Amino acid sequence: MIKVDLTTNGLLSQLGEEVIAHYDTGPSGAAVADIVNALLGFQRKATKITVGTISVTGTRAVQVTSARTILSVLLELQETVGGYLYVTPARVLNWLAGIGEDKGQQIRYRKNLMGIERSINYQNLCTKLHLTGGIDGLDTIVVGPIAPTITTDASYAYFTLAEQYGAYLGFTAEGDPLPETFKVWTETSAPDWVSGVASGVDWDDDGSDPTDASDGDVESSAWQWYVGAGNWTGTLAITFADTNYYKVKWHTHYDRTIKIETYNPDDGYQTVYEGASGADTWGYQTFSNRRVTALRVRILNNKAWEIDIYVDEIQLEESDLVDVSADFVQGEWENIVRCAIGVYDAGESYTVEYTHADYLMAWDKITDADDIVARIVSLPSYTYGISMLEYGKLLLDELKESEITYSVNMANLAEVDAKFSFDKLQLGSIVTIIDEELGIDVSARVVKIRFPDLQSPERMEIELSSRIRDIADIIANMNKLIG
Repeated sequence: MIKVDLTTNGLLSQLGEEVIAHYDTGPSGAAVADIVNALLGFQRKATKITVGTISVTGTRAVQVTSARTILSVLLELQETVGGYLYVTPARVLNWLAGIGEDKGQQIRYRKNLMGIERSINYQNLCTKLHLTGGIDGLDTIVVGPIAPTITTDASYAYFTLAEQYGAYLGFTAEGDPLPETFKVWTETSAPDWVSGVASGVDWDDDGSDPTDASDGDVESSAWQWYVGAGNWTGTLAITFADTNYYKVKWHTHYDRTIKIETYNPDDGYQTVYEGASGADTWGYQTFSNRRVTALRVRILNNKAWEIDIYVDEIQLEESDLVDVSADFVQGEWENIVRCAIGVYDAGESYTVEYTHADYLMAWDKITDADDIVARIVSLPSYTYGISMLEYGKLLLDELKESEITYSVNMANLAEVDAKFSFDKLQLGSIVTIIDEELGIDVSARVVKIRFPDLQSPERMEIELSSRIRDIADIIANMNKLIG
């Protein structure tokens, strides 16, 4: 007698046998769909996997400088984008933002639910996420001035950070003085927009003057003739009086990619905006580096042909902010500061500025200190044009939720329960489970359907989970363990 044990993997694993020697989107990145097409182009097998539906969106900068498998790059890219990645039996790769539908189906005790078992996996639960391994830590990020969420009671006014997972650097205990890096500001009057003195490099001198780019008049423009396809213009430099600013505005002729950097003697140049300029409309960007003495502006020709580049106007908004930090102390948590209700002025506009802590907190899951579950995660070594903060938010979105699984024995009462469409029950479907005696009323996705006795087709078993785990998750976890 010959016994054969056969273990199979999903077709997605085929891409773990194909190697990329070198691939680089460049620093500007590429759309996810374009990256997928490019990666699958490295396949050598005759039975290639082709591209199907790619419904996830976003732009990422991908750089592969040493041998990597297509699968490992795809799975690491998925960590920064999300969604569900799988290959069909016809070898078509699909990457969906979401799967399954909610058709309002319910499984209810004493109706079509015969038995239920619930299991909760706390193994990967995390409500306080420390990220390591990045070039710059979270505690290098300065946020503000931005408006906080303000609540009051009979004793205090509480200012809560606007960031979902944000925490400020230097928290010690409730009632302690604010750390030096946390500032609270009020605005005493409407600020003024200020023009600067502009000069340029290689800007056309035939009817164009760089100073027209910051003279308070959008009708007069500075422009540079015939910038080649994919090229940046020369640098337009604008100097300003040495005072406090907190917002920049610009106006351009056509929608292009614009890069704006602010300068002060202490910190040098810092990028405050890089993105769409807008066409014949004002663009605005606030920044925390308020003591600004100069700007640097460049514009990218993102067309496939030579074009003229125009800058109609760019100005800074003068800050009339007053530091009232001395009135505040630390709140209960490191996303809250407070002041006595007697010194809080409901008629004022308040903003806060702070340096980010070196961790993220899932505040929606924390009600007392026992809810704090800390994890340390090292950032992957690959580069995907995604900041440490953005990566941390994506990761905490997943880790703050415990994986809950329901195993349900149910009766297929389609003949008497006309409202339940058993024929439409499928993997990925969202179903509501109700059991009043156990206090269960939740919606979860179907991850398994089983008929234990084919002679009794009216009986069925289904498994539902708060999170779908598939072969991609398993391979991704193995990839992390291997390194």
